[in-house]
Amino acid sequence: MDNEDEYGRRLLQPLAGEPPVPSRIDLSQVVAAGRRRRRTRHAVGTTGLLAVAMAAVMAVPVVIHRASADQAAAPGASRSGTASAAASPSQAASRYDRGDAPPLPTACKATELPSPGGGHSYARAVDPSGHYVAYRTYINGTNARIWHDGQVVDVPMPGEDNGFEAVNASGVAVGVTFVGESPGVTAMVYRDGGVAKLPGADGAAPSGVNAAGVVVGEKGGNPVVWRSLTSRPEPLPLPKGFTQGSANDVDDDGMIVGHVSKGGDRTAYVWSASGKGRALPAPVLGGVTATDTDARKITNGWVTGYATFPGKQVNSVRWDLATGKVVSLPKLTWSNDVSRYGWVTGMSTKNQAVLTDGTRYLVLEEIFPRYPEYGMNFGESISDDGLVIVGQNDDGGHDGLQRALVWHCS
Repeated sequence: MDNEDEYGRRLLQPLAGEPPVPSRIDLSQVVAAGRRRRRTRHAVGTTGLLAVAMAAVMAVPVVIHRASADQAAAPGASRSGTASAAASPSQAASRYDRGDAPPLPTACKATELPSPGGGHSYARAVDPSGHYVAYRTYINGTNARIWHDGQVVDVPMPGEDNGFEAVNASGVAVGVTFVGESPGVTAMVYRDGGVAKLPGADGAAPSGVNAAGVVVGEKGGNPVVWRSLTSRPEPLPLPKGFTQGSANDVDDDGMIVGHVSKGGDRTAYVWSASGKGRALPAPVLGGVTATDTDARKITNGWVTGYATFPGKQVNSVRWDLATGKVVSLPKLTWSNDVSRYGWVTGMSTKNQAVLTDGTRYLVLEEIFPRYPEYGMNFGESISDDGLVIVGQNDDGGHDGLQRALVWHCS
């Protein structure tokens, strides 16, 4: 799910009819954001789930009912055409800690990330330790920034529409910039205060990095992995009959999550550190099996992502590699990231930024007045311990701009 696309859609939605009052929308900002995301999708082949999701949200809303119970599935359970299993739940359980988790925090205090001039800002990632944040601002173009314990570093990059998608606890960040028209998208890495191209950068888009510096992403519409910051990207194997895919995130044990497809619906997928892959089980909701799934983030064997059910809206999903269970989270419109305890952050069906363990839901502090017609607040990324979250608040007091925030929870 691309939150910036959805934000742009909601910004433009009031223009469908005659506005009751003069427009408060900065169209130049919306067009620039839309252009950036369109170029990204064109360059790296992002299809399937986004199209299905956008069609669903533009249609008449459908109420989604939670399945009667958590659904367990065998590790290889999936639609046909998948590769062999990477690891069974019994094998995974031995390396993933599923001991007693601490109680869910009771409050999360918000602080705005610095944005010179007070313009639109967008947070993409917090590192597992909660000390580094990758975000960008939109004053006089796109400006990539790294926040480190309250101090902000501007990271100049060549090209335009640049920003970082992931950062690890050593402050290594990976992302993209656009240089020229073909291939346009270029993979970048920030470390030790400097920025450079990743090997094989042209036409590649990284989306995750772990503690060891293993980077994952996609190139030419196919999932790839950089085994180190100095190695070239290697293609990850696709199951028979599948032609496209993406690697979206990598755990510290080397497990990679993403999706594979035949050019249409996606299948959520996981690759082991050795490259062996398997499909994640499709969730069932109200007796209906999801036809499109995408695994977005992984931490300590917990995986979060999205599923689309025929005739229903997109639904948030959480998989547990240790047990093989998959659960739907129908109170979440977006499930953007997951902590080592399985806590998920995202956006609720009430457009609030939230943290949940799947049962309890905590609304994150809102420090700006949300614009009532299309305001959206959401958590985007979470630290391993679940106590630091970054994301966005809508600012209805300033033309509905999005403001990048960091929440500290207790």
